[in-house]
Amino acid sequence: MAKVKEEMLAPVNEAHKVMQAIRVELGSLALAELHKEALLAAYKEQQQKLKEATDAIQAEYGDGSVDLESGEFMPGEAPAAEVVEE
Repeated sequence: MAKVKEEMLAPVNEAHKVMQAIRVELGSLALAELHKEALLAAYKEQQQKLKEATDAIQAEYGDGSVDLESGEFMPGEAPAAEVVEE
């Protein structure tokens, strides 16, 4: 059995090392993409919960805003009546 010369084998080993590093990086990117999708789904779910909660406050108290630190509701200003000149 003949032994392959080191100068011929070195590029093969180097290519294998680089390919392995690329495979690891590609795996990390795939996992990151899955994580990103899960985070986006969770964000959308929280947006829906926020909308439902603010809709419930608006139904109870009317238009306005809530100071999240104090919990105080501040009514919004009524829209100004439009003056129509004839």
